Amino acid sequence: AGTGDTGVIYRIKFVSSSSQAINEMEALYNSNNGEITSLALDVGGNLYFGTAGKAGVYRIDPSGTLKTLYEPQLQAVYRLVIEEGNLYAATGDTQRQGIVYRITLSGDESINRVLEAEQTQILGLCVGPKGRLLACTGNGAALYELKLPFNQTGTFESDVFDAKDVA
Repeated sequence: AGTGDTGVIYRIKFVSSSSQAINEMEALYNSNNGEITSLALDVGGNLYFGTAGKAGVYRIDPSGTLKTLYEPQLQAVYRLVIEEGNLYAATGDTQRQGIVYRITLSGDESINRVLEAEQTQILGLCVGPKGRLLACTGNGAALYELKLPFNQTGTFESDVFDAKDVA
């Protein structure tokens, strides 16, 4: 569980999967620099979290080691989603556009922009039907749909402008 202003992540252990009684709760991490806005857990037991105040995407591995994956120059990381070996981070800022980043979780952990919205905040992110990444915004209320997986190669065709002289 992530917290607001205190920036603490708690590990909550339940008695059993069928019970809602809390058996044990411990502080796993204290960011000391803003809110914990989102959490995502992969199949390997790595916990990813996003922050606001000082925006960032971080990973805590099963041994408890913290790694900074990305700290964009924005106000907040609002939502994290893991899909097919990639971590998607929805961000926002009151002064700039909302951006969705893709962080490759295997290999070099490369970071790519996959959506630059006209709106300032991308508040929601999920994988919908037919493997589509859905991103919704706050102010300006828009819904974006992106097909996954993204192509690794492509072509771009531009308009031809005649210079009327030999270049």
